Amino acid sequence: MRRAGPMITATHGYPTQSWGHNGYGLECDTAACVLAAVEELHGRGVQLIKLPFDSGPALDDAVAAATVTAAHMRGLLVAAHALSASDIDRASAAGADLLAHTPVKTLAPPQVDRWKDRAVVSTLKAFGGSSSAVQNLARFRAAGATVLYGTDFGNTTHAGIDPAEIALMTQAGLTGAEIITAGTSAPAAFWGFDDLGSLQKGKRASLLVLEKDPRGEPATLGSPFSVWIDGVER
Repeated sequence: MRRAGPMITATHGYPTQSWGHNGYGLECDTAACVLAAVEELHGRGVQLIKLPFDSGPALDDAVAAATVTAAHMRGLLVAAHALSASDIDRASAAGADLLAHTPVKTLAPPQVDRWKDRAVVSTLKAFGGSSSAVQNLARFRAAGATVLYGTDFGNTTHAGIDPAEIALMTQAGLTGAEIITAGTSAPAAFWGFDDLGSLQKGKRASLLVLEKDPRGEPATLGSPFSVWIDGVER
């Protein structure tokens, strides 16, 4: 597993005034506060810092950048919750490594290009699967960003690989082979799981057995014939 603690957010910032009011955010307004928050989370064993860039109260640009710098100094990745074009600008300027969600508002080419050496988690269904979000994922892919399969589970409720997410990724132009990569070798490499991501001698035998070839029919990923974890059928 790779763990993230509470989001580091501004006072009364997202998500502390809504679903995350019960401990899902650490509220800060100064560089000293965010440095202490990163140190605390690092000490608790997290491998990922998450920052919200939102229309409500938010960390100012200098404090957000200081958070990213502090995280990187400790070897931690930084994910950004950013859905609008202006939020994406702030997240990229701060130096975030990963977009936790595909943005839902249409992005301009320069905004997409800033993420060509970074990563984006699909989560298309979770935010409505709009045509603008699908187009954004297509543009990220074309620019060279690493696409990672993800559903924002909890916001969505489908247990297992979600055929609806696969269908939206297909609409974004990903081939069956690219969708497989987005759910296997790409996240294994991004998150540093050296023993997962491909079927090779010496790696963990965690795999799906499928009815059809997902390179041609990626929807079959959502209905595996069997699931194996560490060599044991579940």
